[in-house]
Amino acid sequence: MLTPDFVYVMGTKTSARFQKFQDLCVKAYLILRRHSSMFINLFAMMLSTGIPELKSTEDIYYLRDALCLDKTEQEAAQEFRNLIFESLRLGWSTQLNWWIHNLAHAR
Repeated sequence: MLTPDFVYVMGTKTSARFQKFQDLCVKAYLILRRHSSMFINLFAMMLSTGIPELKSTEDIYYLRDALCLDKTEQEAAQEFRNLIFESLRLGWSTQLNWWIHNLAHAR
């Protein structure tokens, strides 16, 4: 999840650096999306491995949904940009999770 701290390092939500970050993220997402059948097949083959995050076909459906395969490339790109800004809106919960993680693992 993207936090306001990450954006602060890049400038602001309207800065050229943040825009470039968004563009690169969307570009990477669209590349993954274009190769979705390969990823879905690989994940389907890994169902029997016992990976905790990959236990059922529902997890494969989640991957399909996350890649917005029912949308055009432009719609999927916009959906991904929306997720970036949604992450910023919910950023405080991520910061809290990181703080708890650091507290638990501090020595």
